[in-house]
Amino acid sequence: EPFKNFFGLDQGVNVRLGLDYGLTDNWSVGLARTTDGKLYHFRTKYSILQQTQSGSVPLSLSFNGNVGVSTVENFRPFEDDLSYLAAVLLARKINKTFSLQVSPMISHFNSAPIGNEKTLFSLAFGTEIHLGRRYSLIAEYLPVIGEQPGNLSNAFGVGLNIETGGHVFQLFLKTSNWHTEQYMLANNTEKFFDGDIRFGFNVNRLFWLGGKDR
Repeated sequence: EPFKNFFGLDQGVNVRLGLDYGLTDNWSVGLARTTDGKLYHFRTKYSILQQTQSGSVPLSLSFNGNVGVSTVENFRPFEDDLSYLAAVLLARKINKTFSLQVSPMISHFNSAPIGNEKTLFSLAFGTEIHLGRRYSLIAEYLPVIGEQPGNLSNAFGVGLNIETGGHVFQLFLKTSNWHTEQYMLANNTEKFFDGDIRFGFNVNRLFWLGGKDR
């Protein structure tokens, strides 16, 4: 059935399709779906501060949140399939080449396997190193604060951004096959430096409505 396998996309690799809409210059909302878990997530991001070139505002501060729902048939109550994430994004462009982001975050699952925590905390780190006008290296690390079940490990990934005008292509190597932070924190069992590496790519396209591209 087309809707059960999402028109064939669920029969291949793990695919995420997403759309975000900017309600204002500072606030966006979005909806996305991933193949694994047949997971839908609704997200929002609000920019509170933007770093200025003069240094009067030394960093950028944003809030990011999402609600996820797994639609795999499992015959359990709908509320058990819900998960949540709230994160504060603190980012600073150190110089023309190097940027750093630190993100305290909390995730919660209404239902978790026996032995797993329903609520997890993390202090995530991300960085970007510009190699020129169009290329940059990126990396992220999501360590869980506190105890984890013995089979879980912290998610880590590295990648390459390629800007081509309206598109941004991302090629990356990472441990987790999940696309949302709460699932990365709660379900990652692979270790990057042990060779548990997955290859993937993103294609991002920016559109403007009601006017010319900026």
